[in-house]
Amino acid sequence: MTLTSAIAVWATIHGRGPFATSDLNAGLLVLQAFLAVVSATMLVIAATVRERTDAAEALRRVHAGLEALVRERTAELARANALLVEQVAEHRKAEEVLQRSQARLAEAQEVAHLGSWEWDVTRNETIWTDEMYRMFGIRPQEFSGTFQSFLERVHLEDQMLVRQTVERAYQDHRPFSFDCRIVRPDGEVRWVHSRGRVQTDDSGQAVRMLGTAQEITERRQAEDALRALSGRLQRSNLALRDFASVAAHELQEPLRKMQYFTERNFGDCRGCPSEGSDALDRIRSAGRRMQNLIQDLLEIARLSRKPETVSLVNLGDVAREVVGDLESRIEGLDARVEIGPLPEIEADPTQMMQLLQNLLGNALKFHRSGVRPTIRVSSEYLSSETEAAPRARARGPYCRIVVEDNGIGFEPAHAERIFGVFERLHGRGAYEGTGIGLSICRKVADLHGGRIRAEGCPGQGARFIVVLPTRQGPRIAAALEGETICAP
Repeated sequence: MTLTSAIAVWATIHGRGPFATSDLNAGLLVLQAFLAVVSATMLVIAATVRERTDAAEALRRVHAGLEALVRERTAELARANALLVEQVAEHRKAEEVLQRSQARLAEAQEVAHLGSWEWDVTRNETIWTDEMYRMFGIRPQEFSGTFQSFLERVHLEDQMLVRQTVERAYQDHRPFSFDCRIVRPDGEVRWVHSRGRVQTDDSGQAVRMLGTAQEITERRQAEDALRALSGRLQRSNLALRDFASVAAHELQEPLRKMQYFTERNFGDCRGCPSEGSDALDRIRSAGRRMQNLIQDLLEIARLSRKPETVSLVNLGDVAREVVGDLESRIEGLDARVEIGPLPEIEADPTQMMQLLQNLLGNALKFHRSGVRPTIRVSSEYLSSETEAAPRARARGPYCRIVVEDNGIGFEPAHAERIFGVFERLHGRGAYEGTGIGLSICRKVADLHGGRIRAEGCPGQGARFIVVLPTRQGPRIAAALEGETICAP
């Protein structure tokens, strides 16, 4: 710019160029003005260029920042999209699992005839599952969803029960259950068992009830049939007991006459031939067996009713009395009988005597030849009715009495069979008796709300376990647990 100005000044002084005039000063002034304008223009152009350069640089930086931001946002979007895809996949899986679960639930409800319901009390709107509609024999559009609509399908005789049960649950906020009959559109009556609970809001006001309903028609029919059968069985047992008692009494008189005339006519048979003497012995033996059988039948008949005389019985005293009654047999076998501490329980004294007399008598009867009989009687208190229950340190609600011997024993497979009436594991010639003793023991245990079971192995003795309640309050059947043990 400086060189151009110098050339323009030189040319103007020497009368050349566009600014050369006759008046040198005027030409120089015009040139100076022109150069000023040119300088100002150049400055403006330079400033403009500088501004544009700065703007371009700023734009480049902004563009670079935008590109970085776009890349960052794109990466974030990619991550978010991947997470969304994963969540969608998980949601689909959850929906599939839920659908399968709902399908299984619906199938299970259909198989079990079990439906579920929910009643919005505030809006009086009821929601039923599909099984509820199947149970009532209606379609969803045929049910208005109100409590009254449900109640109209309940048997007229059961509507009051249902209404009162629901109202009481609504007031008390307690779970509830009831059995009622429903009437299907075709007139068929079915039994339904329903149970539910009440939901309340923050203020304690009942707002919703929900629960289940299960069809129990077959169960109720079976229960009715069972009650009818039980009644018939009870009447049959009473008739059988009466028959056994009458028959036993009626048989005693001809038996006594047979024994009397046998002894009267053939009592002294010293001159009889051997065949006649043998026949007479057989008649006497048969008469004794018949007499024992009649006595046992009478005993079974008497045991067909619950104990009438219940008092506090010391089983230790009963056991010692039984040992005294069996003293001659014990001495004849040189047997050893060990009576441990036994409890006092509420029971029928006579039946407790029968129980221990039969158990101890069996232990003596089935002894091993050449082995001194040893019988042990022991007991302990139990904290509950099961043998697996912990032992009670002091007096418990139940007691266990164990009678064990070292006799001939029996096969474990016969542990239940031996309690049958007239059941014998050995021939009449080997061991005397009618096969009723252990059945009497079981009857006595059952009548006292207890149980009896046996363990044994051939040649290793037998063990009889009796569990009895110590108090005769509500009779709770004692469940005996454990397996029959046989040593190798």
